[in-house]
This record gives sequence, C-alpha cells and structure tokens, in this order.
Amino acid sequence: PSDSAREHWDRVTYRGLEHPAVRTYADAKMRIFEKLMARTGLGPQTAEARRAARTLDVGAGPGIFSVPLSETFGDVTAVDIHQNMIRRNPVGKRMRGDAFHLPFRSGTFDLVFMGYVLQMLRDPMRGLEGVRRVCRGSVIVLETVSGPLSLLPSPIARLDARHDGREFFVFNRRGPCKA
Repeated sequence: PSDSAREHWDRVTYRGLEHPAVRTYADAKMRIFEKLMARTGLGPQTAEARRAARTLDVGAGPGIFSVPLSETFGDVTAVDIHQNMIRRNPVGKRMRGDAFHLPFRSGTFDLVFMGYVLQMLRDPMRGLEGVRRVCRGSVIVLETVSGPLSLLPSPIARLDARHDGREFFVFNRRGPCKA
C-alpha cells in the first residue's frame, strides 16, 4: 500500500464485533459463507472436520470475520497487512502479512477465507495465487464486484452483477470458478 493508505489504516478505528450493527453484518456474511460451502461441497463439511481444520483469514482486519470463523473452525489464523488492524483482532493466532507474501509453507491450510479483500489489492490475481499456494483445500472468497474487479482478466472478468452486485466464487487448484 501507499504511504498515505498505510497512514490511514494505522490511525483508523472501527467498532468492534460487540457492536450490534457490526455483528449483524458479520453474521449475515457468514450465513452466505455457510450456504456457499454447503452448496458447493467445498471446505470441511462436518462439525468434526471443521473443528480440526486449519483456517486462514486473509485481510482479517479487526476480526469481523475471524471471530465468527473461530466459532466454527478450531484453528484460525488471521493475517492483515496493517498492524493497527491486526492488533485489534481478538483471535489467538494473528500476524502481519499480505496475500502476496504469506509467511506459511505451501499447503499449510485446509481452508482460506478472504472477505472483501480483492478490491483492495493492486493485483488481485497475484493475491489469489498467493493464497492458493498456502492452501491444500479450498480458497473461498466473498467479494463485491466493483469497477476494478470487472477489469481483471477472465475468468473473473466474466463474473456478473447478479445478487445486487455481489458475486461469490472459489479459487482452488483448478483456478477460479463461480459458486
């Protein structure tokens, strides 16, 4: 990120998950995530498998998705490029990092989650490649299709704006595919 972006994120504050509006937002997005996993068969499907799964939340920020993920998955690691954001994240395993240079061995995680991160990346496809490297299972992305994402090379460029501009897709060893 640019120096001005870094300065912004270093001083910005957010309401935490204890705020009803934030928790309502996170819960709604996690319901979509659960439906996506059930519909596609991706990710751990049983409660036992979920508790055993190593899960990575990329672009985790202050924990809006990390906390709900940790309520379902037993081992969640949160990563964000901004120290101020990751410091506010209450999950036990958290570190500074970015999608391009994740500090993990290839195939470390059973599931990688990215919630509304791609639109923040200069090179979203390279970011997806970075997270795919550390995942031995599925990468699940929740994203709002916006101008910058619509300019990406296919197949992501073919994502349409159904569902009020929200599109959900997964990225695994075969590459990106609509869910």
